[in-house]
Parts: sequence; C-alpha cells; structure tokens
Amino acid sequence: MNLFGEELKKGVLWMKNNPEEVKSLYGLFKQDDQYFEQKFGYYVKRKWINILREFEWYKNADLFRQEGFHCDYKDFLKSPLQLSKANLKRL
Repeated sequence: MNLFGEELKKGVLWMKNNPEEVKSLYGLFKQDDQYFEQKFGYYVKRKWINILREFEWYKNADLFRQEGFHCDYKDFLKSPLQLSKANLKRL
C-alpha cells in the first residue's frame, strides 16, 4: 500500500490545485482511447519493478530471520542486501 499511497495523495492534491489541467487531461483521454492505456501501462510497469525489488528484499529478510539472527548474533548486523547467491543457496 505504501508503494501507491504517497503517489495517490500527491495526485489528489495536484488535481485539487490544478482543475483546468485535469479537464484538459480528461479531454485527451476522451479523444484518444490509447492515451490512458499508454500512460497507465507505463506507470504499472514502473511500479511492478519496485514491487519485485521489495519482494526480493523481504524474501531475503525472512531467510535471515529463519537463520536465527536473534540467537546467533555475533557483534555485527546482517542485512538481506549483503546476502550473496552462494549463501542464499546454502540457506
């Protein structure tokens, strides 16, 4: 939800402050059926990349949790970003 929440908030505030631009965009959407699909498709593709990055990070974080971070703490902080492919396969 956080991936979309801030942008939704900015979008609503922008629409509130720029009603004439919203009307012109609405006109473009009505004139060209492909315009909305192109813009929305581009946005979804960009967000999909962010979602995959977040998913990968949390997947690695869960592996560290399963490794026993709390009981095997050795005076340094492990991060899922530091996990190599070899260590990932070993886990």
